Amino acid sequence: MAPLVDNSTVVENLSEIYKKRFQNSTSCEELLANYTFDPLVLIDVDWKTFYFWNAAKEPLHMFRFSVPYPVLVDRFRTELNLTPPVDWNRTALFMETSNDFSALFISTNTSGRFRIVTNLDFYHDLPYTEMAIKLVKPFYVILLQCEFRFGYALAPFDDMPDEKHIDDAISVLGIKSEFNETYLYEEQFYSQFSMLDDHKNEDEYEDEEYLDDEL
Repeated sequence: MAPLVDNSTVVENLSEIYKKRFQNSTSCEELLANYTFDPLVLIDVDWKTFYFWNAAKEPLHMFRFSVPYPVLVDRFRTELNLTPPVDWNRTALFMETSNDFSALFISTNTSGRFRIVTNLDFYHDLPYTEMAIKLVKPFYVILLQCEFRFGYALAPFDDMPDEKHIDDAISVLGIKSEFNETYLYEEQFYSQFSMLDDHKNEDEYEDEEYLDDEL
């Protein structure tokens, strides 16, 4: 029996919806215009998302960039057969995140624009993907997915903009997009759960006291 839903059609339709929603957002071409990127600036800093523009809310993660060891690049090179072929000699960065996602950034002919090859490529046939990286003063990083134009702004974990300064930090990014959100939503989200847990514990304590009195 043929499947009721053609998964490839669903994915294609979702892609078109995503493109339409973000068609007026900042593009990689706009982001990187007249910009020269130095990848070494990102090295050995613990970064965290403080702002993102994406139709889906998700937990915010830590990022860390490093210069990839040749043995790591060789593992990707020998185990993956990707289309179009990868010029592994142009590997510039290795990125790891706190949710076990990692990627090699392969330089393109545009400074700051990279083809990414991820650890998920070992298990799935993923489409060709490019991302842009831009450093913005005073010390923020923009990661932008070039096809769908969603992205993330990162700050050093030890120097995250607080609620008082978050608007100033966002203003220097120069990003235009919908579905904007800051990391403060996550703190508010978990604080609400914490309050619910506190109320639950109070109710349980009162129930125990009531039972003790009855006994």
